[in-house]
Amino acid sequence: MFNQQLIFVPCLILILITFSVLIVMFTRRVKNIKSGEVPPAYFKTYTTDHRESVKTIQAQRNFTNLHESPPIFYTLCIITYLTGNVTELMIGLSWAFLALRIAHTIIHITTNKLRPRMLSFAGSWLVIVIMSVVLLTKII
Repeated sequence: MFNQQLIFVPCLILILITFSVLIVMFTRRVKNIKSGEVPPAYFKTYTTDHRESVKTIQAQRNFTNLHESPPIFYTLCIITYLTGNVTELMIGLSWAFLALRIAHTIIHITTNKLRPRMLSFAGSWLVIVIMSVVLLTKII
């Protein structure tokens, strides 16, 4: 039998990636302030006539994306572990989800090419659906 806790390695890596995107977003925001593009007061309500740079908005949107489907992924991994359903398939799916989210993040905060970004985003959701179905069939 293999280490059941391996299901959490992709979760922990994804948390570190989320933190990394936060750093990128913060760094870009500070750069926007220092360049005079956006006054510090903009961040009080985000309602002034000023706009952040496109690169900053990309990082902000990606940070938001990392708080949408990943919590479902984290929950699936916890349920998988708690119900004793950690298998090589589930671990493989968790690594697939991580790989797709890494691809999505890299694309989103760099080139932001829509087609590959969309494919990686949709692929990560497909993995979540597959993990859910596999887990559901094991629990029922």
